[in-house]
Amino acid sequence: MEPALVISAKKICKTYGDLTVLNKVDINIQKGNFYALLGHNGAGKSTLLKILAGQEYYNKGEIEIFGKKLDGHLKEVKNLIGHVSEQINYNVPLSVGEFFINYSKLYKLWNEGLFQDLISRQSFDLSRPFNEFSRGQKMQIALIAALAIEPELLLVDEVTSVFDVCARNFYIKLLKDFCNRGGTVVMTTNVIEEIQNNATDTIILTKGNILLNTPSHQAAQDLVKVRKTKENEQHDFFKMKQLFWVGTNSDFTESYIFHKKECVDKKEYLSFIDAREITLNEVFMFYTLRQE
Repeated sequence: MEPALVISAKKICKTYGDLTVLNKVDINIQKGNFYALLGHNGAGKSTLLKILAGQEYYNKGEIEIFGKKLDGHLKEVKNLIGHVSEQINYNVPLSVGEFFINYSKLYKLWNEGLFQDLISRQSFDLSRPFNEFSRGQKMQIALIAALAIEPELLLVDEVTSVFDVCARNFYIKLLKDFCNRGGTVVMTTNVIEEIQNNATDTIILTKGNILLNTPSHQAAQDLVKVRKTKENEQHDFFKMKQLFWVGTNSDFTESYIFHKKECVDKKEYLSFIDAREITLNEVFMFYTLRQE
């Protein structure tokens, strides 16, 4: 039996005047999974999350969340969705504690015990006003609040990039635990290393189109990594247009990636194979660079 679909979106289009931000996007999100939504700046990631959160209008397409059409059932599904964005700014003349006393009343399932526990574990002083906290601290508090509303779906937009490494590890673990309890996460990030071994699924969005939507462990299955050295750098193989450079190694050799289907003769590249694992960062580079 397949996991239940939390989101089913078909042919989603979003334009701002003559600018097309999302172009017939199809996306299915399964319950209990942790999705990494990757893309260059301006690819449409934040817009897509705002649409799924019911905070942005879309021009065409159909969206179902928890089996209900977003159009016409927004009020019903909105309390099931937590949305945290780097654009959030609690610019209020209240202490953090005073603000969340009022904020919590908006959510029937607000978990005060969870909120206080996470605030305490991160040593935040609720008596201080928001403007005394750093941007990274504000984003942490916003993410804690999103977890405290006890959502079934959590949309996280570029907030972890402003966390220090300890905070990042802390919240990534919280998100994984949330999924293990049956919740679902869709998270955008430019720090791909943080979700390398954490996201169950990877979605790559470029120029308003989905290029890849696959379980993370299968993201590199159709790709091959080869290594160019001083000994083989003159070989005709490395003149192939289908090769994409993904980095210089510590021994000053260079690594390239190509799609298996784009090199017919396997014997031609076997001696050049780079035994190092293809990272999610390299998968992202390959699929986005070949679109340019």
